[in-house]
Amino acid sequence: MNRHEIEQGIRAFVIEAFLNEEQATELRNSDSLFDLLDSLQVLRLVLRLEPLFGVTVADEDLTAENLSSIERVTAFVAHKLET
Repeated sequence: MNRHEIEQGIRAFVIEAFLNEEQATELRNSDSLFDLLDSLQVLRLVLRLEPLFGVTVADEDLTAENLSSIERVTAFVAHKLET
């Protein structure tokens, strides 16, 4: 799976699960997910990464560096798939 496919999968999940139509059209991959989602929604996103991409998310992975935007989640998943 390439980086673009990962990004599209994450973006599709965020839009379908959490955003209304207006938010979806305005969403940029660099936007802060912490401004858009509450803590339970971020947790749901994390839990979705495992079945969607086959990666394990450890407690120490739950950082803003890894989860604050679609771009950062994409980079995190891509890195996990490489290792």
